[in-house]
Amino acid sequence: MSVPVLQENLLPPSLREVLRRRGFETPERLSALLAPALSQLQMPERFPQMVQAVDRLRGALKQEQPIAIYADRDVDGLTGLAILARTLRTLGGSVHWGSPLKGRGLAHDVLQDLAAQGSKILILVDCGSGEEAELAWLAAQGIDVIIADHHRLPENRPEVFAWIHPGVMEGESEEEPSGCVMAFKLAQALWLSFLGSNDPGRMDYFLFDHLDLLSLGILADRMPLTGENRIFVWHGLRRLAQTRKVGLAALLRFFRLTPRSGPITVREATWQLIPLMNAAGRLGQPQWATQLLMTEDALTARDCIDHLIELNTRRRDEQQKSTDHFEKTVLEQCAVETDPVLVVMAEDLEPSVTGLAAQSLVQTYGRPAFLFVAQGEEVVGSARGTPEIDLYAWVEAQKELLLKFGGHHGAVGMTLRRSDYALFRERLLVMAQQGSCREGEIAPEAEARVTLREINDTWWEQLKRLEPFGPGFPSPVFEISGVQEITALTKPRTVKLVDVKVAGPGAALLAEFEKLDVQTRVLQGEGPWRVIGYPKDTRKSESNMKWMIQEVEADHG
Repeated sequence: MSVPVLQENLLPPSLREVLRRRGFETPERLSALLAPALSQLQMPERFPQMVQAVDRLRGALKQEQPIAIYADRDVDGLTGLAILARTLRTLGGSVHWGSPLKGRGLAHDVLQDLAAQGSKILILVDCGSGEEAELAWLAAQGIDVIIADHHRLPENRPEVFAWIHPGVMEGESEEEPSGCVMAFKLAQALWLSFLGSNDPGRMDYFLFDHLDLLSLGILADRMPLTGENRIFVWHGLRRLAQTRKVGLAALLRFFRLTPRSGPITVREATWQLIPLMNAAGRLGQPQWATQLLMTEDALTARDCIDHLIELNTRRRDEQQKSTDHFEKTVLEQCAVETDPVLVVMAEDLEPSVTGLAAQSLVQTYGRPAFLFVAQGEEVVGSARGTPEIDLYAWVEAQKELLLKFGGHHGAVGMTLRRSDYALFRERLLVMAQQGSCREGEIAPEAEARVTLREINDTWWEQLKRLEPFGPGFPSPVFEISGVQEITALTKPRTVKLVDVKVAGPGAALLAEFEKLDVQTRVLQGEGPWRVIGYPKDTRKSESNMKWMIQEVEADHG
């Protein structure tokens, strides 16, 4: 794929200042950020067991042995499944797959179904790292297991045929890959074994064509958009806009995101495409998302989308029900003024959406939230946290109380006996008291100053060159000068937001004020004002730009 000509000197001073503060000063670093090259990717041989994994897969292909793939039911897992399944099928393999219909991790009934289909090789995508009992069962069935996962490795790593995992890579690495990236690395090594490293054209056609899938998996798991993740997403969102996959193309048409010449944005992917596909797994029907990612038939794609729309409507209802219930439960079961972590249990809720409810509570209270749903003698929980807290370390420290757990720094899922819940909750509270959990969000500092006049179409187009924005590389925060009038345009849509017009001599833009007391702080013509804000979206609407304002202060200087 061609990339734009790099001209760093065209960037306005305010954007160059943002990049300088973030450590992008040299031409090499700027080039890697603004036009990342696929040649910068690390080779898959850094995984010490990659060669034996590839040899086993090549042996299965040569002997026409069926290959099974088991993937977690979310978009991270299912995109990894699709990348591997498409690769193996292109190479002539017989592939079948499955995902858990309830809960997370390895579902024994699904594993039994896959084993019954005669496969003696199984690839686990985005799962398997902490599943000692199920891995032992698979070994007893004579099945060679390859794990392509990124979740935290347990202290005593189970024995499997091959690990494709960041925890076993040779040498130091700052990469934070998702599960689908591990699946991609395995597919890359397999293609390299057939094509070698001197056939970039075929590698681009057969492997890098799947970067559209890979970008969705990385964004779905909210991985840092730095290093290799940034390369994958930068290229993947461009390929996604022009995807040749029938299912993805149908999904883009449904959301009216095509035809277009530019890339799909992070916001479009994370607010439209990903939630629709994730709904399938959350409600126990991941096959509809899998089929959409795999199909080359337009009617099948349409049928998948119809089912996903219905499931997403149900998911919204269940999510709202769960969030509303837990908001009340927190007030009943927690001392919200003093508890450093929120830990609650509820009955009769859909456990697959508790992670979404937990994230909502984290945003409301600014501290980690552990939400559990009782299911007979067990309770199933999801936790979400704040950046400074390692939730996985908290949970791992109590592993003797847990029947199952997995996750990473900011998100964890777990299952424990109902009789152990009270002790687990007590221990979490003690650990949080001893830790450094802070309440409330910290408003970001302005990274550069920009005048209201400077924010024109040219400036906006240059800002878009810094995309994609997300975890690890957020939207820049600016101090906007030259503001003399702030006028409310609408009544607040929520308790936090109100549309306003920010204006100065010969310049104006639309904005959203956040956490603004409309009765006392809608300001009209009383400037000059100092405004701290960041782009709410990376797309410009037909007439104006939308910004989220973090702070408004009178400038008496």
